[in-house]
Amino acid sequence: MIRLSCLFLTALLLSVLPAFGQSPFEPLSASNAESIDELGFIPRPTRNQMLDMAWSPDGTRLALAVDTGVLVYDLLPTGTRRGLHIQQTWMRCVAFSPDGALIVSCDSDGIVWLWDAQTGERVATFSLGNEIVEDALFSPDGRLVAALGLNTEGVEIWGLASGAAITRANAYRINRIRVLGDETTWKHMAFRPGENTLTYATIYGKLRVWDADTGAEINAREMNMGSDSYFNALSYSGDGSLLATLSNAGNVHILDANTMEDRLVLDMPDAEDVVYRVDFTPDGGLLAVAVRNSFGGKIYVFEPENGALLNALTGHPDSIWAMAFNPAGDLLASLAFNDGVRLWGIGQKLPVLPTATPTRAPTTTPIPTLTPTTAPTLQVGGTATVTTTGGDTLNMRNGAGRGYELVAKLSAGTVVTLLEGPIEADGLRWWRIRTPDGIEGWAVEQVDDEQTLTPA
Repeated sequence: MIRLSCLFLTALLLSVLPAFGQSPFEPLSASNAESIDELGFIPRPTRNQMLDMAWSPDGTRLALAVDTGVLVYDLLPTGTRRGLHIQQTWMRCVAFSPDGALIVSCDSDGIVWLWDAQTGERVATFSLGNEIVEDALFSPDGRLVAALGLNTEGVEIWGLASGAAITRANAYRINRIRVLGDETTWKHMAFRPGENTLTYATIYGKLRVWDADTGAEINAREMNMGSDSYFNALSYSGDGSLLATLSNAGNVHILDANTMEDRLVLDMPDAEDVVYRVDFTPDGGLLAVAVRNSFGGKIYVFEPENGALLNALTGHPDSIWAMAFNPAGDLLASLAFNDGVRLWGIGQKLPVLPTATPTRAPTTTPIPTLTPTTAPTLQVGGTATVTTTGGDTLNMRNGAGRGYELVAKLSAGTVVTLLEGPIEADGLRWWRIRTPDGIEGWAVEQVDDEQTLTPA
């Protein structure tokens, strides 16, 4: 009898608990969109404005571009918890690589940064000059990074000469490959899912579509929005068949991504609405449109197939600066730069959990050991020999990082004096050195498994 009761209770529990790995949230669709509600709120973590956010490819992390760098929140079954904090300058954009191993971010000083998404270590940087960088994105295959400057000509495409996917190990080799277009009035860009096709929008209503691999222009369209209107966002549906564009004029165009012709034009319900952001669920079944009016920020949820308005989500007191559905399509995150991040869906609530306190390892009494004789090491005041192989030269730059200007190329066998270092930058160790003819600059100690500076 007791055994039967235990079996009954076990079966009952299994019937009401979600299966292992199953999401606690309902997939969002036109049939349940009216039930979407706020499930969680992450208050603004710093005193200044936030400008961007991005989901990790597996949907377990949410990265925020904040005034102190990049802040990552972990999405747990019981709530959200503040995790990795990459402390750097004020960031304007943030995105994950397709495999989730890297994070790209951009700042107002023209620098694009690549980070290890687990450790927060910087693995590479590159510069667009002294221009504000508006956006930076990985291509869907992870081989390219597209970077958009405020007043730079065209969209810059960066990658490896070999055409390999960008990883932590090779990111320091990234170089500019090509520039798409020549306009300086950029506003937004987006890669088509599953392709290295990049669409960008100019301020006054021109859409241009490029093959980022070859630099060939594929398509273009003039939207004729008028001199006072401009694009605020672009978003592809998950299968890449639809492209949603919106302007401050107050409407959303849903285009056939192949022909660039209108499928549907959505007018906002309130004449005061200024549209800011747009995003499809991964299956393309819903379209979220963020607007601002005198009452603050609001999100309309439409069915893109017929333009039906299914819900209106309120809670943000000011403009919604970023918005995205998670990869599973069961949560919507929205960021208002003076407010915080709100999570919308159907299911259990997601409170902000206390940040985990790391445990300190117990102190142990060290055991005396004999000090072995060590080989010569690199040290300030000493000398080193350039030890490149295969005819390669060692690059010397005017700063510690690949984004700095090249000042010399040193041949193997050159003996240099070590003036300062080492400094960690772009995943490499850098030394400030002086050549025999008096040129000073920075060079790396080792590249991959090759030692490039050895004690002389």
